[in-house]
Amino acid sequence: MAIPNKTRQTLASKGDTDLPGTSPEVMQRPAFGALIRFSLKRIWYPAWLLPWILVWILVPAHVNGWLSVPKQPAEIASPILLGIALLAALVHLARERNAWGCWLSALLFTFLCREFHFAGTSTAVYIGVLGLFMLAWRRYPWFADHLGSGKVLTPLSTALMCYFVAVGLDSHWWKFLPGDKYDWAHVEEYIELTGHLLLLKLALFPVPVTPRPDTARSSSTQP
Repeated sequence: MAIPNKTRQTLASKGDTDLPGTSPEVMQRPAFGALIRFSLKRIWYPAWLLPWILVWILVPAHVNGWLSVPKQPAEIASPILLGIALLAALVHLARERNAWGCWLSALLFTFLCREFHFAGTSTAVYIGVLGLFMLAWRRYPWFADHLGSGKVLTPLSTALMCYFVAVGLDSHWWKFLPGDKYDWAHVEEYIELTGHLLLLKLALFPVPVTPRPDTARSSSTQP
């Protein structure tokens, strides 16, 4: 499968003309550094402030007693949201039968497994997520239409930022915050829940992909 012309032309226009596939031949996997630069330019970075804004609101509010932040509702809601998102992704996969639907379903399943807190799931999640992103790079032509879109990369990367901030709260990295680890544990569940909501958005409202002219021609010539 070749990377669509639009993505190929964009990579070439950014100076990545030496990448495999920006030549007239069929485009293969781009260089890792070029792919990172290409993807990073499509993210709307102010969205990454969302989990930090929530932290700065919820932690002082909980510590000072202005707002009760119970853990149980978030702990109950998290697997439900991920389950709905996984179901939506599987429905999309059944309809479209594309690599993106399969990749997103695998990512959601990985996070859902962690919510059940089985022994070793934390390590398995890190390995699984790393493996999925490695697959996305090594088989980039399968995912180019989606992982080259800011409408996908912005919520996806913001969800990952939410998980990073939540892990930092759980691991007591953010020493500058008021309160203690027991206060942070309450807020951590809601930051994680925010990441789940962003993944739910990706699953429920998949980014439409317009068939490329070269794809239409190639499909029409097949028997």
